[in-house]
Amino acid sequence: TRDGWLPLHYVARYHGGCTGSLSFLLSMAPGTHSAVTGAGWAAAHHMCRYGTTPEALATILTPQAAMQPTPSGYLPLHLVCRYRGGDVALLTRTLEANPMAAGEGTQEG
Repeated sequence: TRDGWLPLHYVARYHGGCTGSLSFLLSMAPGTHSAVTGAGWAAAHHMCRYGTTPEALATILTPQAAMQPTPSGYLPLHLVCRYRGGDVALLTRTLEANPMAAGEGTQEG
């Protein structure tokens, strides 16, 4: 689309806990784990901001995707902490993908 949204982005944003759909789309378009929209957000960013399950996040969050910032500098871990901070399972899953994310800051400081 003109705004760069792939079907994967729509599922991640609006149905982030749907592991089957995410897995199917990734099987049909391998290598799109880190594809970004026109706004610079990958599927993992949408899931960590708007909601997901640890199992669904595991299908999309590669070590590279875990270190991919938004244009504002937010990693998926930052979004989990800011919007899903009470969800220890999501925090754990995000750090398992790439423990180095814990030491990264954002542009906000």
